[in-house]
Amino acid sequence: LAVCAVGFRLAALPRDAIDAAKRPAAAETLPDVDLGGGFGRVSVIDLIGYYIENPPATPNAAWTSDITYVATDEGWLYLVAILDLFNREVVGWSMKPHMKRELVIDALRMAWFRRRPEPGVIFHSDRGSQYCSDDFQRALTAYGMRSSMSRKGNCWDNAPTESLWGSLKVGRLHGRRFETRRAA
Repeated sequence: LAVCAVGFRLAALPRDAIDAAKRPAAAETLPDVDLGGGFGRVSVIDLIGYYIENPPATPNAAWTSDITYVATDEGWLYLVAILDLFNREVVGWSMKPHMKRELVIDALRMAWFRRRPEPGVIFHSDRGSQYCSDDFQRALTAYGMRSSMSRKGNCWDNAPTESLWGSLKVGRLHGRRFETRRAA
């Protein structure tokens, strides 16, 4: 059973589905993304598609990440999580009052130090400027990870992390009011 950090069941993966996993299909190379605002262009490759339907047979093969927000009386609190697709465990996370690149870099650092994976982990995210930043891409390279990004307008690639946000917001946050970011 897959259990996330907030303590409730996300999904049960049958062992035979995990054992039946095959090698990923060839990666789909996508056109470079122009981020505008002086960020430049980032080469985008989608490596994750296969693992969405066929979870990896071992931990630390493929991770997904996404950012969400929680409303507080002080303003938004931004939360990023990194999931291991093997068991949908949250392996890294970070919360900040802003959505700058440090948010995702801190979560990546936590995940790497908690797991210390071998080189080659696929790290999948959307095309957000935080994930496309030079600093984040350098951190992935330093940790020996391969960057993978969703196709434009395709939310299915990141469905496991989106599912976490749905469970968190419906199961734990719905109807709650937070006076401060710290309280959230």
